[in-house]
This record gives sequence, C-alpha cells and structure tokens, in this order.
Amino acid sequence: MVDRIGLENSSITHKIYCEGVERRIIKNIQILDHEAGLYAITQLLTDENTGVIDDPEEIELVGNRVVHGGESFASTTEIAKAVKEEIKKLFDLAPLHNPANFLGIEMTEKIFTTARKIAVFDTDFHQTMPEQAFLT
Repeated sequence: MVDRIGLENSSITHKIYCEGVERRIIKNIQILDHEAGLYAITQLLTDENTGVIDDPEEIELVGNRVVHGGESFASTTEIAKAVKEEIKKLFDLAPLHNPANFLGIEMTEKIFTTARKIAVFDTDFHQTMPEQAFLT
C-alpha cells in the first residue's frame, strides 16, 4: 500500500504472512509519483530479507484496478492497446482515478514485462444490475 503519493510524509506498507503470522513493514519515504511508488513496491517484493520473489519476471499476472469502465467494459479484461485507448477515453468519467489507474497499467508494463496484464473495473458490478434497479 502506497499512501500520500507526491505529498509530504509518503509511506509504503508491506505485509508479509508467514506461518499464519503477519509481519508489517512501514517505510516513510518520499514518493514523488506513481512510478516511484511502483518501483518502491518492486524493491520490497524483491528485498533479500523481506521479499517474496527474487525477480519481477516471476510475476505471471498483474491485475490493474480501473475505477470506471463506462459501458465499454462489463468484466475483467486482458489489457491490449485497444483496451488502453478505450480507458483513456473514459478519463472524464472518473477524472481523479482513471488517469492514475492508467498510469499504473503503463508502469506494470515497464516493470513486469513478461506478465499478462488484466484490468478489473469497479463498474463491473453495475453492468449486471437489472435495468429497473438503475433507472429508479
């Protein structure tokens, strides 16, 4: 969990569960932007003492949260160029979240180069509601 990106007192929290016991590592470090945040996460994941993987290439699948999928996305979707272009078109539907979610997608493409990437949309739930539920 990366908090306060671009603000004073940024922090990153890394939880490790080993034999049923939670170990929590909290680092108060300056995290200027989302890219720096994802690199900090990668460092924690691969840390010699606290990491859970040796190399980012071990990651086979990355799920990226996207707040608003509009009418374009009704379920979890594998990310391809056309999907990214459509997500860009939906920025206005969630201007505080979708641009940052998109940046997260681009960063996971840089860091986890061999992993499949999927987008999971918060609005998936609303796509399954019966018409009378969202019109009344």
